[in-house]
Amino acid sequence: MFKNIYKPDSFDELIFQNNIARKKLSNYASGKRTGNILLHGPCGTSKSTTAMIIARDSRPAHIQGFDWGVQTVKCGDFKPDQLAKIKSAWASSYLSFEYAVFDEFDQLNTDNQHKVRALLDDYEGKRGIIMTTNYLRRVDPAIQNRCDVVEMPKLDTAKLLSLCESILNAEGITMATEDIEGAIEHEDGSFRNVLRQLEFIVQESNAKAA
Repeated sequence: MFKNIYKPDSFDELIFQNNIARKKLSNYASGKRTGNILLHGPCGTSKSTTAMIIARDSRPAHIQGFDWGVQTVKCGDFKPDQLAKIKSAWASSYLSFEYAVFDEFDQLNTDNQHKVRALLDDYEGKRGIIMTTNYLRRVDPAIQNRCDVVEMPKLDTAKLLSLCESILNAEGITMATEDIEGAIEHEDGSFRNVLRQLEFIVQESNAKAA
């Protein structure tokens, strides 16, 4: 599927609407800066992918090529023992700093958000969490205060056009620029939905050629 083939695999492949976010987050990905991060913005702006890439790339270069899984919590399916597992993994890690990723953090209830806040305090300066949310107002203000809060706004057509042209070229498809722009604008800045739209275009083109 397109979302797997053309999903960004490195920080340089990520698309940001504003350069402030790119510059700030690149410092975390390179390990020049550490601390908790809260990525917020609408659906489809690569918040989860960005979080995973930062968590992976911030590790020392000599282990980046190994299958060193990032501790990840899907907050919509949160289980009580997950925090204990993260603590155990962190305790056994020899890294001076390491991230866990909490996806869709706003789906945690108040009690569980308080438990995460305690985790942040217990491991301050030693371990960190990268959180994503579509709804910043649902995240405990005390947690926001412990994070670098970075907005990931929806992507405009200009930001996505070059990528879309590259993907279509790779698939052997020629398409007028205005038609590509129309497909992008229809998806209202969602990178995920744009990939889905390109996949449909490729499938339709292949079906006609068959």
